[in-house]
Amino acid sequence: MVNARTWRDLNENLIDQFQDRYQRLLAACDGFIACYSPAFAELYRGLDKPILVVSATRYEAPYSSQPSQWARLNQFLADETSAGRLVLAANNRGDIDYLRWFTGVTPLYSPSLCTYTAMSWQGGHGPRVIFARDAALSATITRESGGTWKPVADVLGMPYSWAALSRCSEVLVVPYNISTMSLFELATAGVPVTVPSRQLLLEWAKSHAGVLSELSFFQVERLDPSRLETDDPNNFRAPGFYDWWLDRADFYDETLMPNVRVISSLDELSEPHPLREASANRRRATLTDRNSSLLRMRKDTIEEFCRLM
Repeated sequence: MVNARTWRDLNENLIDQFQDRYQRLLAACDGFIACYSPAFAELYRGLDKPILVVSATRYEAPYSSQPSQWARLNQFLADETSAGRLVLAANNRGDIDYLRWFTGVTPLYSPSLCTYTAMSWQGGHGPRVIFARDAALSATITRESGGTWKPVADVLGMPYSWAALSRCSEVLVVPYNISTMSLFELATAGVPVTVPSRQLLLEWAKSHAGVLSELSFFQVERLDPSRLETDDPNNFRAPGFYDWWLDRADFYDETLMPNVRVISSLDELSEPHPLREASANRRRATLTDRNSSLLRMRKDTIEEFCRLM
């Protein structure tokens, strides 16, 4: 009923068909979890069962270009939260404020931990690699760094293993979004990461594809933002659009990502990363504190859902 081919056509009729088809199974469940897309939470409407909704990278898909459908989803999330049947969570501060902007509901903050990689950086002296979606930008960085930085695919091949990545001495990430799973994976493993400053990112975003290019589905789907209010977080033509999102970027949060350093120019790529200068004991202590904090936040979210059940 709802699969890789049909989910973008999600609407009230499809939701009703889904519930008719699976009513016996749904009735036997104690509760439901909707991850991506969070709009799937409506598949469980009217069942009087608790729902945990976890948002990452904008919650409204596939309704970005359908205002009436989006409004219905907003009302559902607000009503169910108010009724005590729904727990709303987000894995980054951008989506917390984004959800609140449209629904009036403040989700719980539950950052991703990504321990599935089983990766741990041990202070290796391997290559310095670039995570960037724009080949021309990667080539410029490689050239300007005298070849000391190279695209990850050129160094490790594709696909590469977590073990191979853990042996890299440093990773330069050129973000396409303010929150990405790769950044969480690297942070949890304690891999030294470098990101461009706000000013440098904004300069690159003007001339390179794939730089801050997925902050909004209005960007991704090339939707016309002219009908949007100036302060709407999707209005990518508004003066404050990039600043709104960068104010909430994971990679500028030193507590969330203590493995990240910020550079203002490519010249700074030759400077040592602070994490490489720190002792192994200090690195372990910082990483343990950070990961333990994220575990507690995840535990709080799950316990809130379990309390409803």
